[in-house]
Amino acid sequence: MACSDCLKLGVPVHLCAEGKPAQMPFVEDELLYRRHDENIVCELIELDLKIVERIFRLKNDSINRSTLSKLEDVLIDDNGRSYLKYGILSIPVKDLSQEFVYDSNGRKKTVRLVAEHVPLECNYAHAQISCYIDGVLKEDGRPPDSAKVFFRRHFLRCASIAKYKED
Repeated sequence: MACSDCLKLGVPVHLCAEGKPAQMPFVEDELLYRRHDENIVCELIELDLKIVERIFRLKNDSINRSTLSKLEDVLIDDNGRSYLKYGILSIPVKDLSQEFVYDSNGRKKTVRLVAEHVPLECNYAHAQISCYIDGVLKEDGRPPDSAKVFFRRHFLRCASIAKYKED
């Protein structure tokens, strides 16, 4: 049974957290879903870096876990607002975990993006992409600009269109 808040908002019952704790780790073949408002015409016209940059801002980006939700659940936010005409990209969680090493004033630093389950009361499937530098969580979630370009290029190769935006 969903909580009264989720029922009032019209959020699907299976998304109500009902006080359940976060589930870690992620399953290796799990997908992460991200909604977007981009006009991607078809899979034949590849995603380009500018589109990926707008979809993945890389500032604690919000995503849904495939093991805890249905694809279309990402089109409803935890306040009950729907984005039914939006498109959806999926990315395998195993492809998210890449490392980027850069030089900072003569010292090597390692940047890693990690999907972390951060359930919301009316979206148990909610997760976010967190940024770690040398193993320490970066509070604002933003990797250095050079790392953003690296990760977005990587996303370009491994993200796929799960649903096209509707007109």
